[in-house]
Amino acid sequence: MKFNKNYLFNLLLASTVRCASITVSQSELDKFSYGTEEVTLTIHGDTGYEKGAKGVMALGSFDVLLHLGDYDYDCSPDKYFDTILSNRSFKFFGVLGNHENEGECGESKHQEFINNIYKEMTNSRNKGTSCTFSPLKTMWSCKYKNIRVVGLSQGVSSDESRSEQLAFLKEHLSSSDEDWKICAWHIYDGYYHTGKYPNDKNYISGSGESFYDYCRKHSALIFSAHDHVYARTYVMSKFSTPEIDKYALKVPSNIVQIRDGATMDILSAVGGYEIYIEEGKYKDYSHWIKKFAKGDNNENEKKYGTLNCRFNVGGNNKKAYCEFLRMNSSPKVFDSFYIYRNDPSKKSYQDVDEEFKNEKLAAYQSRYYGNENNNNNNNNNNNNNNNNNNNNNNNNNTNTNNKKTSTNGKCGPEENSVCPDNECCSKYNYCGTSEAYCSVSRGCQSEFGRCDGNDSNNTNNNNNNNNNNNNNNNNTNTNTNTNTKKVSTNDRCGPEENTICPNNKCCSKYNYCGTSEAYCSISRGCQSEFGKCDGDDSNNTNNNTNNNTNNNTNNNNNTNNNTNNNNNNNNNNTKKISTNGRCGPEENTVCPNNQCCSRYNYCGSSDKHCEIDSGCQSEFGRCNGVDSNNTNNNTNNNTNNNNNNTNTNNNNNNTNNKKTSTNGRCGPEENTVCPNNQCCSRYNYCGSSNKHCEIDSGCQSEFGRCNGGSNVTPVQSTTKTKTSSKIPTTTVNKEPTNNNNIPYSTSDECGENIGKCRSGCCSRHGWCGESSEYCQQGCQPLYGICW
Repeated sequence: MKFNKNYLFNLLLASTVRCASITVSQSELDKFSYGTEEVTLTIHGDTGYEKGAKGVMALGSFDVLLHLGDYDYDCSPDKYFDTILSNRSFKFFGVLGNHENEGECGESKHQEFINNIYKEMTNSRNKGTSCTFSPLKTMWSCKYKNIRVVGLSQGVSSDESRSEQLAFLKEHLSSSDEDWKICAWHIYDGYYHTGKYPNDKNYISGSGESFYDYCRKHSALIFSAHDHVYARTYVMSKFSTPEIDKYALKVPSNIVQIRDGATMDILSAVGGYEIYIEEGKYKDYSHWIKKFAKGDNNENEKKYGTLNCRFNVGGNNKKAYCEFLRMNSSPKVFDSFYIYRNDPSKKSYQDVDEEFKNEKLAAYQSRYYGNENNNNNNNNNNNNNNNNNNNNNNNNNTNTNNKKTSTNGKCGPEENSVCPDNECCSKYNYCGTSEAYCSVSRGCQSEFGRCDGNDSNNTNNNNNNNNNNNNNNNNTNTNTNTNTKKVSTNDRCGPEENTICPNNKCCSKYNYCGTSEAYCSISRGCQSEFGKCDGDDSNNTNNNTNNNTNNNTNNNNNTNNNTNNNNNNNNNNTKKISTNGRCGPEENTVCPNNQCCSRYNYCGSSDKHCEIDSGCQSEFGRCNGVDSNNTNNNTNNNTNNNNNNTNTNNNNNNTNNKKTSTNGRCGPEENTVCPNNQCCSRYNYCGSSNKHCEIDSGCQSEFGRCNGGSNVTPVQSTTKTKTSSKIPTTTVNKEPTNNNNIPYSTSDECGENIGKCRSGCCSRHGWCGESSEYCQQGCQPLYGICW
């Protein structure tokens, strides 16, 4: 089954479509810009820098080049970068290949390759990208538009250990909220090559947790190289022992449906140097759906190629289109397929197309013909004049008086505008009156316009009118409306079930409970009537309602008193209440309405604002699991205890109780020091290389010699102190804060119910490490050091 260029509309539209009484031609619709900007990524591997590599570069236009390693086969670190990338106008991301490693080229040239990749990824030609690198720069995590790519060097470089690489992968995938996620590395695990090298070794995962399966859990596409072929798998529901996803066999071979728990792996390694043949059992694995190799008769010997993937097809951020293109070939396209982000058990890929088509048509109609459809609503507007007046009062009470009335058909949080003339604001931030705009289940945003079946306006009207006369009536109305909804027991929510989500979860536009951006983002259709939404205060209303059911008269007064108590107990009496959504030490403001202050100094009610693990600042607002009334008392007590404990540590921190290592291991886990003036590396091994002995590489002076340091020095300790101002200030911690009773973690994870890091910092996502990603914003001082 072959799809042409205009598949989206050929599949779903005739040559013209009818929008109410308006006829819209396909050509008009094609010209209408709507949705998410398209981004084309080309994936090269095993290129070298000669004629073949240059030819592959010319196979198609693209925005970003992702290189999977082996830039060169004669250890000339500058050749590819000077020859292929010298005049580039595209973005560049690259990982190391085995032909750039220390064993192949020596330490000096290996480092030059690392430096060249780093320079390309951080120079001005990569403007618009945002990247975080590991300390040795062999791992990175980069964002461009709505795409997150995590690049590793596992299997080809020993600079950073497998456990460090897995921790880095987890750190950056678990925190990613981009629409598209990609895992990239050069070499592979045993099941995921096609046969030239008869080897079952898991170069990436080893005998431990599968890197592939962790990427799968987060719906990240997996790209690798090394085996000088092109091949792609079915969508897999397991990689460690291959299992094809049950839905993959129910759709055409050019339809790929990924979700959390199911994704695909692609080898793209015919970038210009040599194409391999296939041999042995590997080429016959049943999980391969499409392959391209040299051929039994060398028929494809010079047909080098690349995979080009266009994300956000036609503006649809749940759809991508990929083509494998070849040189010296007719046809040039060897393989093509669509990737959809959907759970087939809940929604088909056709539904993804249909929903976006309807949204685009509705947006087009609203933009160019919106006024012609408002006549049908005149009676409704007249009948609801009182409600509209009351809505204005409600807006004042919920801090929406600063919202403008839309004059351009756009609405929502980005524009901070509400729809005029009783129109509805769709999940894509356009005003209109059709079901695509007004249905709560389709993502209608009640904060920015009318929504069908939404009683929140009437409820608020009663509340506001009664506020002026009788608090009892106000609270009674609110409680009545809230109590008619049940708490979901099956993670379904919304108007159809008439249930709200439990445990502070969000209700998505598709009526499911969850906590990711797809559930919680107002712009993606989060339903605040049935659960929490990012940046929405509806949960506070529900909480106050439920807490004060038996004492309605004092509902609002109690809330205000609690706010004042929080401020007093936190020594926040000099802090102002935020009026602009900003909070924290820079503004010296606390969040209003029981909101949380995030690590980035914004008020809100999402998990990213309110979870301590995400960096919630209890000094400037509510935090989940923190008794705000006692926050300051606890802080003071902890500080005093910490001072005592760290002083004790200093006094007792000597080497008398440490043994001398007899097995080459050292550090806190073994409680042993290295013999013979050796150094103890960050990975707890004795040795004399720079990687063991340099402080910058993590040498542990408590357990051996370090270059530039004395032999076995005590651990520094500082404390978290409070200045005379009301805002706590933190000095650099070299010891975990007040955590003497917390056990050490037995893995790379850390945090509550897991334990503290044996060395380094515990990141906001619960992983031990030593870079700024672990040690600064959101760092958990109870479970490790923090900078």
